[in-house]
Amino acid sequence: MHGVVWPLIVTGDAQISWCHAGRMDWYLVQTLAIRAHNDELRTRLRGGSVTIAEEIQELGATVVANALVTMAEGTEFDDEEHQRGHFIFCARCFRWLITYGSSTNPANSKITRRELHLWI
Repeated sequence: MHGVVWPLIVTGDAQISWCHAGRMDWYLVQTLAIRAHNDELRTRLRGGSVTIAEEIQELGATVVANALVTMAEGTEFDDEEHQRGHFIFCARCFRWLITYGSSTNPANSKITRRELHLWI
């Protein structure tokens, strides 16, 4: 066992397990790839489609545009993959979520159809 690192993994439900360093590297690479693709869609509106809820559209084009800018500039996320988040704008809590369609590998942008949903 010399030279092998077995990092401790604590999952969301507080279960503890040990993980081989190679597996941890793969997980990190996958997470960073997913994050990069999600950030590309969230910040530049590239790499997928965007759905804006009707209740936001009813607030007018100026509010929609400023909400998209506020979302793009956000640096706090509700998960490590930058898949979901929220922000306060115009005294309302806006929420956003990126879905991956039926893809089983969201790190692969060639097979993943991303869609960003923005709602109040």
